[in-house]
Amino acid sequence: MYRLNHWSRDHSVICGLLLLWVLVVTLVNPSGNFPLNDDWVYGLAVRNILQTGQFRFVSPASANLFTQAYWGALFCLPLGFSFFALRLSTLVLAGLGVISLYSFTRELGCTRGVSILAGLLLIFNPMYLGLSNSFMTDVPFTALIVIALYFFAVALMRNDRILLFACYVAAFLALGIRQYGLIFIGAITVGYLVKKGLRCHSVPYALGAFALAVGLQLTYTTWLVYSGQIIAKSDMVIQFIRKGGSSWLEPGRLHLLLTIFVYVGAFTLPLLFIYQRCTFKRVKATGISLYRIFILAFTIFSALQLGRNQLPRLGNILTVTGMGPLTLRDTFILSVNLPTQSLPMFLVWMMLTICAALGVVLIVTLIAQSSASLIQHMNLASFPRYRSISATSSASDRPWLLATLWVSILAYATLLALASPLDRYLLPLYPLVMMLAAYYIRDRFNSLLLGNLERSMILLVICLYVYFSVGASHDYMAWNRARWQALNDLTSKYNISPALIDGGYEFNGWHLSNIHYKPSSKKSFWWVDRDDYIVATGPVNGYKQLAIYPFRRWLPVTSKPITLLKKVDAKR
Repeated sequence: MYRLNHWSRDHSVICGLLLLWVLVVTLVNPSGNFPLNDDWVYGLAVRNILQTGQFRFVSPASANLFTQAYWGALFCLPLGFSFFALRLSTLVLAGLGVISLYSFTRELGCTRGVSILAGLLLIFNPMYLGLSNSFMTDVPFTALIVIALYFFAVALMRNDRILLFACYVAAFLALGIRQYGLIFIGAITVGYLVKKGLRCHSVPYALGAFALAVGLQLTYTTWLVYSGQIIAKSDMVIQFIRKGGSSWLEPGRLHLLLTIFVYVGAFTLPLLFIYQRCTFKRVKATGISLYRIFILAFTIFSALQLGRNQLPRLGNILTVTGMGPLTLRDTFILSVNLPTQSLPMFLVWMMLTICAALGVVLIVTLIAQSSASLIQHMNLASFPRYRSISATSSASDRPWLLATLWVSILAYATLLALASPLDRYLLPLYPLVMMLAAYYIRDRFNSLLLGNLERSMILLVICLYVYFSVGASHDYMAWNRARWQALNDLTSKYNISPALIDGGYEFNGWHLSNIHYKPSSKKSFWWVDRDDYIVATGPVNGYKQLAIYPFRRWLPVTSKPITLLKKVDAKR
């Protein structure tokens, strides 16, 4: 079995994954001192820490933010505040998340090949790679959850209290970034009780840790409200409790839950395929043939259904032309000057949609098998006499880990389906599903299970991920660099005040955000005082061109250069 103190080759693989991560990030090129998406909100909190030494919650934010603000401030200490330093802080945590996923699957008993595949799927997940090059909360939260689950698995396998403490530290740090950390702390509590049994010493320990997490969350929120930093409001967890289980009978909720797994299946397919081959390798030949026919038929049917409304189907990060959001007035508000999807990009999304169709079938199979395994292990009929199921399980069975992953996936996905999420909120589900698949792959995978055609298909899918993820992330950064070059020229070269500029959501939010701002239908909703000057991606009615800023795309997308515009009747 894999052990931390016998790392030789595994340590070399981890170094290789980190070097690959550095290479990929270099290709994407995250350089530039400018915010992306919502991370200007979190940047304000970091800047306040550096200036005053105190944490100050910024009202537009909805995440807990506390952990991430101090983590980002740590990276700003050497050279002062910059968004590049904040992006570097995210990239470091993202790399730790990749090697933690690799180490988790190796500790579970997977071969190096399978574990490397899991690491590659996380590296080349478009949302993981794209958001790693920002200061958004999604990647740090996901990385800490993966780290916590890795420590949890190792701690209970070895009965190591220090590693269990490290697990809770990572989980509580994740809670300090997002309230959803409560879900995963709850899942860890369930797994701990399944492992240790309902005993006098285990129940207070597990429930006490969860109660502490809930208490900290309530205390933190109460402090923010009474200190005037936020306005009291219900978050998704409270909405879930109030609506109750009856709302899940609504077709829209179930459809959204399925859409969530469609997304996850699209970018975890290679590992799910290996899971399928390992799980059904002992079935008789006729059974395998029938199973393959069913999978093929259902995949074709799902692909046809998804083809009517192919991916991407949720908003925010992934777009038909690559990656976003393109938060300028012309592209985001007026829906003009948008990049044009070419035939190659259409084919890329069609192939990803087909991957999603097969992936969602395998995810449903995986969850169904996990549910059946848990019912079998728990032996509900003897629950009153329950002590510890580990005593009645074989040495290779780890139902406590299965329970932890199963609760994490279903609870988190269910909460997202209730809240109508953005696509980036799904990010923790990708490594979680791969962890659950690895649970069934362990000690079962042999390279002989895969024929040459199957290996070629897996390689083709991975190449598709690499092409789209790296290209889309690079293009988004290049677009933003050109945009911020135009804004910097406008404020420095032309000496224009930000109060006269509509530079997009991030620019106006960073310079002019105000909780008392009242949006006007004649201007963009993002804190625009006067829009005498705007930055756009093409011509806009009522404005004349001052300068253009071309940039280079890697994906086959037709787009216009960033354009600096001045209102025709502006006085200056």
